[in-house]
Amino acid sequence: MIEHAAEDDKSIASDWVLWRRINPKWLTEDQNPERHPLRPNSQNFKPSKNRTPVSLYISHECGDPNRLLYPPYEDQFVASVTARQVRDLQLGLKRVDRDEDLKLDGFVIEGHVEVTGNQKRAEKLAARCLWVKGPPNLSAPAW
Repeated sequence: MIEHAAEDDKSIASDWVLWRRINPKWLTEDQNPERHPLRPNSQNFKPSKNRTPVSLYISHECGDPNRLLYPPYEDQFVASVTARQVRDLQLGLKRVDRDEDLKLDGFVIEGHVEVTGNQKRAEKLAARCLWVKGPPNLSAPAW
C-alpha cells in the first residue's frame, strides 16, 4: 500500500511548542523514572468520536494554557509536544481557520492546528509529551 505524505503547513516551525488538553481519566504510569509518575495515555491523542483529527494549540499564539481549560474542561490538564515530534511520526500540521475557532463552545482560542496524516500514529505522542499543567505535586516546565 502506498502511503501519501501528510499535508503540512511549513509556516509552523518545528521547534514550536504545541499544547493538548488531557483528560485526567486517561493517564498511565510513566516508565521513565526521571519524569512524573503519570503521563497521558494514547487515548488523549486519538481523533474524537466524530472523527475530527487530533487538535493542538500553538503555545505562543494561545498565550496561556488556562485558556484551554474553559467549561466543561476546567478539570483537565495540558501537555505539550513540539511540531518536530509530530513530524518525526510522518504526520503533518495544518492551521484551523479562525472562523472554526470562533465556534469552539463560544470561546476564541488562537493558534488552533490539527494533526494530518495517519491519526493512529498520533497516539505515539502520548509517550513524548511533557506536562504544562498536570497532576498535583508536579513541577511543570515554564510556558
